[in-house]
Amino acid sequence: MSEIINNRQQRIEIMKSLVRRLHSGAAEEQIKAQLGAMLDEADYSDVFLMEVQLIQEGLPQESIQELCDTHTRVLKQHLDLQETPETIPGHPVHTFVQENRELTRTTNQARVLLGCLDRLADNADATAPMREIQGLLNNLMDADKHYRRKEYLLFPYFEKANLPGPPAVMWGKHDEVRQLLRLTIEGLQQVEALDAAEARAYGLMSVGPALDAVDEMVYKEEKILFPTALNLLTEQEWYQIYLQSNEYGYCLYAPEFAWQPAGGVQGEIGQPAAHDGRVQMPTGSFTLAELIGVLSTLPFDLTFVDADDTVRYFTPARNASSTVHAPSWAARCNTAIRRRASTS
Repeated sequence: MSEIINNRQQRIEIMKSLVRRLHSGAAEEQIKAQLGAMLDEADYSDVFLMEVQLIQEGLPQESIQELCDTHTRVLKQHLDLQETPETIPGHPVHTFVQENRELTRTTNQARVLLGCLDRLADNADATAPMREIQGLLNNLMDADKHYRRKEYLLFPYFEKANLPGPPAVMWGKHDEVRQLLRLTIEGLQQVEALDAAEARAYGLMSVGPALDAVDEMVYKEEKILFPTALNLLTEQEWYQIYLQSNEYGYCLYAPEFAWQPAGGVQGEIGQPAAHDGRVQMPTGSFTLAELIGVLSTLPFDLTFVDADDTVRYFTPARNASSTVHAPSWAARCNTAIRRRASTS
């Protein structure tokens, strides 16, 4: 066992040396060639721990963020050997992966349209295909929901485990993707027409990098983040993420299945709870004012009596006439309770 641990740490040290050399300006292709068969057994957890250790050793998070795409490309032949995690439909990771399939489908459609520009004469009108690309970029902006669920629901568990560094790096990459998409869309919104030469140039300088950024995030998630998270979180913690996911929404995909941990829900984990001033429900949340408003607009009166025969909620009187002509449901319920009490 100690030999395995030592070999693993040796691989991580090699990768750390690699990233430091990239940071110092070494050529990417040169480092790829030097790695060769030295890292045949590297996996997602090695890459994750490498980033953790580099941050602990003082390499600025911003530097790792700048090199993130580069060192992922260098290690790609080794990461490609890792399978995309398989989970039960409805599980948060299954939902993330299905969203990634839709994101990848959308980036592929945009690239097909970019490729069509090559068949046009330079002065040909390319406004129509660029508007189609603009629509696809608008769809890709939906990735913000996907990223927010990672940032606010998944990443806190890494921080709880004292592993905040790599998620913080990924959060920074989220911001880069958002900015690339936003600026690319804004650029297209500012022009009324483009010829093929202009469209190809814009595709090369702006659209292509935005598409690449989306695809690279998909790769990092499925080859590094999700396998690590599946080993880190318990099923009950995933269920907490599942319960809160609706609040943030989904990206180009709507989950089709309900999900619970294989061992069932433990304790009160599945019950609604107050969080950040909102009442958390299994499929969403309300502020107190919103919940009162919803209950008040139901087309019938509602009274809740708890297990101790105590009235905990009743629909308030809707108008003056309702209080004159008939006793409220709460009054009738309290009368029934008093009757039971007097006969017991």
